[in-house]
Amino acid sequence: MLFQIEESEPVVLSGNPANNDVERPTLASKTAKKRLPGGLVNKPKSGQALSNHVDTRPTPKGGLDLDFVYGYRGYDTRNNLFYNKDGKIVYHVAAVGLILDPKTGTQNQFIGHHTDDILSLAIHPDGKLVATGEIGKKPKIIVWDSTSAETDTSHGVPSAEMRSTIQGFHERGIAALAFSPDGQYLASVGMDDYHSVAIYDWKRGVKIADGRASGDKVLTVDFDPNDSTRFVTTGIKHVKFWQIAGNALLSKQGIFGQQFKAQTQLSVVFDKQFGYTAANEGQIYKWEANKAVAVIEAHKGPIFTLDGANGKFVSGGKDGKVKVWGAGFAAEQTYDVGVPVRSVALHPSGKVLVGTQNGGVIEIDEKGTQTVFMQGHGLGELWGLATHPSKPQFVTASDDGNVYVWDNTSRKQVQSFKLSKGARSAAYSPDGALIAIGHIDGRFTVHEAASLKEVFTDKRNKEAIHEIKFSPNGKYLAVGSHDDVVDVYVVADWKLVGTAKGNSSFITHLDWSKDSKYIQTNSGAYEHLLYEVVPEENAVRQVVDRKVTPKLHDFNAWQTWTGVLGEELKGIWPAGSDGTDINSLDVLTNGTFLATGDDFGFVKILPFPAPKGAWAQAKRYPGHSAHVTNVRFSADDSTLISTGGGDRCVFQWKVRS
Repeated sequence: MLFQIEESEPVVLSGNPANNDVERPTLASKTAKKRLPGGLVNKPKSGQALSNHVDTRPTPKGGLDLDFVYGYRGYDTRNNLFYNKDGKIVYHVAAVGLILDPKTGTQNQFIGHHTDDILSLAIHPDGKLVATGEIGKKPKIIVWDSTSAETDTSHGVPSAEMRSTIQGFHERGIAALAFSPDGQYLASVGMDDYHSVAIYDWKRGVKIADGRASGDKVLTVDFDPNDSTRFVTTGIKHVKFWQIAGNALLSKQGIFGQQFKAQTQLSVVFDKQFGYTAANEGQIYKWEANKAVAVIEAHKGPIFTLDGANGKFVSGGKDGKVKVWGAGFAAEQTYDVGVPVRSVALHPSGKVLVGTQNGGVIEIDEKGTQTVFMQGHGLGELWGLATHPSKPQFVTASDDGNVYVWDNTSRKQVQSFKLSKGARSAAYSPDGALIAIGHIDGRFTVHEAASLKEVFTDKRNKEAIHEIKFSPNGKYLAVGSHDDVVDVYVVADWKLVGTAKGNSSFITHLDWSKDSKYIQTNSGAYEHLLYEVVPEENAVRQVVDRKVTPKLHDFNAWQTWTGVLGEELKGIWPAGSDGTDINSLDVLTNGTFLATGDDFGFVKILPFPAPKGAWAQAKRYPGHSAHVTNVRFSADDSTLISTGGGDRCVFQWKVRS
């Protein structure tokens, strides 16, 4: 028996082990999006309410099929990455459970059932079933089959098969999950004030016991592999040993004694005799019953994750090290992945699966060879997106300062570079030779696409560059700022042509005319303005001539159509919208339909033009768990790419025209 529960014996933990290395996921509304300084949204004035009249035209014949999701939630979670019984990799990002085949690079999804961010994941002892828990006022726990065929299309997209849904007890979110070794029970930890623990007979969807764990954050839960009635929770100033006793839970706090420092414990694993917890200062604590009996120096800084299999163990820490241990935590191997490690899973063959803080999924084989299966963005939000003008590639730029170039076909990251500051926008030149990046601090940079070498940078503005686009003839670059202006540069020598100053609020969208003479803009004040670029006079002038302003409504006059304002687009706004709900839009090259990304986590397809009430005919596609910040069609219109702000991930959709 690993430990024995007796009467409750509280212990006071000394010190203040909580620090910035212990994440604190926040409960955020899906409609909340990060507004930068100077970017306050102006609500529509009285009389500007958007129409809810129903469009009589049919729903667009085109549609989307989810092809691939780029990203892994590692920035604030742990122990959420596993091999299933087929050797596929199971993990999550946004509101989607993912099953990645490492041999083929293909992916299946569990999608359409969670309505907000998935925070926790556990795998059943059979290696097939998976439990995922979400954030939310009344969060759901869902058990689903990671080996099932994609047969469930009830939510508009194919999904793995759902087995059970549990809801009603927990509040705010599900911080951690674990199956018992016999597979009968599912333990969960909530995000309420008491971080309550519940034990479910998950097949029947029945809660059989619950208890209060701690007033401080509880980070993990795991069962004793030798006894399905015993489990351990760890967290900030918290180690507790539990036993299921009928419909009750008995618990006993961990005793550090005077020999060992009481500190935050971040993960737990077991052998046949002892328990082991991962400490915030880099040690592994050895437990007999509920008493600490030894401490092993393991990492420099927090150990975020532990796992074990076949008498061996593996640990991962903030120091970027993955360490393999033998029986009793005798050191064997150390690998360096270069970034903080949030999850590890030890395969019986000796392979180690690693999830990183910056959204990466890596496999380390028995020889130490590292294979990257997934890369994503980390902290902050993801807004910057541009598709290549001729190749099946796209570029993303994020608040985390990373710029990634992706290949649609191989579904791999093919290039990357790191900026000194975060970024909010990206653009390709018409020939694909240059990539422009708009930074969060008002700077923009231009890079050679082949080498990623920086060829120009300028900083005329103080606030974020939210929009940036090259003219169709490749001669100019327009830079739209949260300083309410658009600067236009000559690409040949990077001299400033002029500045568009007619907007009274931050620039949200801009597009070039096909003849490269005009720019149309949207702003945070709901302005839809037209400007003429006059290089011979070093000027960018606002156009008010009624003989010219109809260009704003002529689709054939524009190289791209990504703004969200105009008579042609009144129907994209749902009834009751406050005018801030739609963040991004793109129209197919042939103008048959458009895609939008909104604050409710949906990508939608509508007819173009979209007159009043067209929203009622929209096809909507779930998956993103927060505001969809950007949508862009590929050059050949075969693919749509969407980015999530709060979920920091990228969805690749196949377009059915």
